[in-house]
Amino acid sequence: MRALLIVLYFYFCTTASAQNSPGPDSRPASQSDRITVGPIVLTQDVQGNAVDTSALMSFAVDTKADGLHLSLTIDASLVDLQHKFARIVDTIPLPRDNCKSFTLVNPVVSLGNRALMAEADNAVVVLSGDVDGWTCLENPVPDTYWDSTGCRGDLPFGGHYVFGCPKTRPGSPIKNKSFTQPFDATLPVKLQKTGDASLGLVLGQPNIKLGGQFVFIANGLLNIAGVNINDQAKKALERAIDPNKMTISVPKGYADLNPTIVDAAFRSDQGQLAIRIDMTALIPPARINEILGGLVKSLKKP
Repeated sequence: MRALLIVLYFYFCTTASAQNSPGPDSRPASQSDRITVGPIVLTQDVQGNAVDTSALMSFAVDTKADGLHLSLTIDASLVDLQHKFARIVDTIPLPRDNCKSFTLVNPVVSLGNRALMAEADNAVVVLSGDVDGWTCLENPVPDTYWDSTGCRGDLPFGGHYVFGCPKTRPGSPIKNKSFTQPFDATLPVKLQKTGDASLGLVLGQPNIKLGGQFVFIANGLLNIAGVNINDQAKKALERAIDPNKMTISVPKGYADLNPTIVDAAFRSDQGQLAIRIDMTALIPPARINEILGGLVKSLKKP
């Protein structure tokens, strides 16, 4: 942070000098004028998995008649989330009991592919696997077994004794796999500005391709046995990415200026998922001296 204050102090001094000199407004800052800070690593606990997000922040300052225009770009890599996404999906409580109830269809879901991909300005959840339908019926024939201490007899002069005897219990359920429905599903997710300083994740329309003959289950495929896979995937992504924590993590000196989010989107960096957030803030001339004084005091501290 001290290094960042030195950089900002240098910028404030040079831009303040330019503001007092005659002539038109200074040119916008070029890419080479930007100062990069980081990487800063943010760690989130996502359903028992520690997921790291590495963020680089670059600053630029542009002097105009109404004051100093600061811009900040946050580039965050989500490659660690991609690597651990399968483990995160495995924590979703999908139906796996083929005899949860005595009924004609007990769904059992197995996912062979669980991936998070980068596609243009979307993050794409990719799921593929099978839904098996199991029939489970109560067995009408009880199961007879020998209980070595299951019966008790009375002695002539009081007391009792135990001995083995046959007993019955419900027979094993009658189970049969009725069908197997392979599927491939993709769920696009966008990053959306929800306010001047807040972001949110928005789910797109899922695309489901069925490989079997039971197309009637397509509409409910991502909402199986009361488990909404769409909603579970969105919650996991929100815990992992938490874009609002990325904006909160910017240096306090910049955050105190109440920066405004200009744009935010997912990006693909050679197949690796990333986020870019662009923010701006304006420092009116009346506040420049106040900020400079604060920076000078902070630099004088041992």
